[in-house]
Amino acid sequence: CIALLLINQFVWLVDCFSKAVGIASNDYTLKLAAFHSLFNLIGIILMLPWVNVIAGLLQKLFKEKLIMVDKPRYLNKAVMNFPDTIVEAVRQETVHLYQNGIHIILKALGLSRKTVFSEQNLEDILARHHYIPEYDIDAAYNRNIKGIYSAIIAFISQVKISSEMHQSSRLYSFREANRGMVAAIKACKHLQKNLYRVAMTQNQVAKDEYNKIRLQLALLIREIEKFRLESVENELPLLSLDSLKAMVEEHDQQMNQAIDTLIRRHNISPEMGTSIINDSAYMYEIKQRLINLAETVFVVQSFDMVEAEKQLALNKAELLEVLNPENENKPGI
Repeated sequence: CIALLLINQFVWLVDCFSKAVGIASNDYTLKLAAFHSLFNLIGIILMLPWVNVIAGLLQKLFKEKLIMVDKPRYLNKAVMNFPDTIVEAVRQETVHLYQNGIHIILKALGLSRKTVFSEQNLEDILARHHYIPEYDIDAAYNRNIKGIYSAIIAFISQVKISSEMHQSSRLYSFREANRGMVAAIKACKHLQKNLYRVAMTQNQVAKDEYNKIRLQLALLIREIEKFRLESVENELPLLSLDSLKAMVEEHDQQMNQAIDTLIRRHNISPEMGTSIINDSAYMYEIKQRLINLAETVFVVQSFDMVEAEKQLALNKAELLEVLNPENENKPGI
């Protein structure tokens, strides 16, 4: 506005400046550059005294959005007096971290806790939620996981418990369970990339395979949640998780066989098959991490009882033997 009102004065100043520095009267390109420089200089001179006033006004108009970071709920100095209260505080904080982690994993799959933990058929849920909205796992991790995880690790490192006491073993197990939850979220981040990519393609066969991955993860998370809720009311034996372990191994076998068949029949390309195999491996890792956490955190029994049940629990080889009894007497198996 000032430049328009004082345009004649600007022209006169440009002519004077051009004459002083040797710019020809008909060299309008350089004279335009001189006008532009003069225009900026006047703008700086006029605005400089008002910088603080304008900055204050802008800060009032555009308030920075505060990012709410979840904090530990159960870790404090008051529980440090007794070993058992220390262990219970860490266990409860691990459950807190688990619940946040499950929320992130389900969001990355395009699902929510409310729908997955309902009594609805999971296949119907996935059919209704075939579109997977974008979800920033890194931001969610920094907001809901990182602070709690760091606090748990720091809290455990401050605890002074004799190595002969069984509480030290429990605390070590909790630390590994938390580390496993973090690893599951990172595996889900790798899986998420191809979930988005395949959801945008026209390859229905590939979409079906990735929906199987979503279904299997949602199914396991639902079953673990049922186990968690039941364990709150009753002391469940560690062996009750063997059925979930068997389900994981069975689904893994079925997934690998299905992918081999699709590649052999040319329903999907070898490149797509490789991607699905890699992502099924990420899925398998997530499942294993979640079950390991459930074993450690949701089975609230005496230390001796848990150790005894660990000896009775089926390992992976025994689970595969149960799933494939026909291979028991085959050479090399």
